[in-house]
Amino acid sequence: MSFTEFIGIMAEAEFYHLFRDTFKAIDKQDSGYLKARDLDRVLCGMRDLISDDRKSIIDVEDEDMLIDYEQFSKMLLGTI
Repeated sequence: MSFTEFIGIMAEAEFYHLFRDTFKAIDKQDSGYLKARDLDRVLCGMRDLISDDRKSIIDVEDEDMLIDYEQFSKMLLGTI
């Protein structure tokens, strides 16, 4: 593994933990889920960084839909 590959993997891990910890802080019931409206509110400043296919996951009509933030964090990084 090259140094560049190692740095890439470490950066990806850091972003994953940042996403997961941010979402967990919003999840007051510690359920592992966020309502779509809460997720949209958190990610509104990041829309330019998220690819179009992932934006459609956020743009839902049912704002009460529950989203598993562990899986969503992985999806944002493209690991699932």
